[in-house]
Amino acid sequence: MSMIVTMNTVRTVIYIKQNKKGYVMTVKYKTREWGVNRIKKIEIERETESSVWIRGQCCRKKGAVFIIADSFEEAKEWLVKRAERVVERMRGSSEFYAKQLEMLKGLKEEGE
Repeated sequence: MSMIVTMNTVRTVIYIKQNKKGYVMTVKYKTREWGVNRIKKIEIERETESSVWIRGQCCRKKGAVFIIADSFEEAKEWLVKRAERVVERMRGSSEFYAKQLEMLKGLKEEGE
């Protein structure tokens, strides 16, 4: 059995269905840092502000390399921002190492 529930305060649509055990399941989107399918649609049984339950196990909603988002767009936005931060950090590192390389090329033996 499937139905759509609209939440006016958040202005999102949550799809709810029951699994074989009778739990009401809500669709969320989990990101992964690596792999082809970086956004995976998951069904959760229950939710608090910081956790969700997936197949009876409690999982955090946010970690260093993943989030469990309410929508595909929210998950995608998180991945894009995370990638931008990584690129910026790498850009800073490459500038540092370029300066180190130039310094090493300019090294002279003491006494010269």
